[in-house]
Amino acid sequence: MVDRKTPSNLFHADFLYALSLENDTTKQNQALLNARDEILFPKTPWSLFTALQLEYDEFRTYDSRFGLYGGVSYLWLDDETTLFKTRLGAGAMHERSSKGGGPPDRLVPEAVLGFDLNHRFTDRQAIVSSMDLYPSLQNIGQYRVRGRLAYEILINPEYGMVLRLGVQERYDSNPGSGPKNSLNYFATMLFKF
Repeated sequence: MVDRKTPSNLFHADFLYALSLENDTTKQNQALLNARDEILFPKTPWSLFTALQLEYDEFRTYDSRFGLYGGVSYLWLDDETTLFKTRLGAGAMHERSSKGGGPPDRLVPEAVLGFDLNHRFTDRQAIVSSMDLYPSLQNIGQYRVRGRLAYEILINPEYGMVLRLGVQERYDSNPGSGPKNSLNYFATMLFKF
């Protein structure tokens, strides 16, 4: 995970790779990269964002997905303990498939509605969360959801060492032959500077 903030810009990126084996048989093999860049307008709660999403899952009917989105964000609350921000935009997702018998490549126009909610309980403990809903603009009723929730513990303030324990959920209302839900647990050591 990478976060960088200046008075006029905010950049966030995170990457998750999950590989599960059972009796030498692969049960899960997936990767997900999310990145979002925001142009901040100082002294206003508004900002413009662009976001991208790359996804690979061995057990889905597609080989990979690539999404590119843009829109506006609004910062509702940002004080010493809580941050709450929403975003609204649109873009498209390209699904690529080379698997025999799989669906053909397709481009799906999508909206994006999302939020970030972070709350600091003490100087050393916080909850961070993010969720994005991607409803199809082509097929009403079809949508995808990406959500992440994590508990942060500041281990060493001198070095900015943070332990982050969390879950990430991916849901697809039309997954083809794959599962609709994909839930992953993670533990990450971060260094904030």
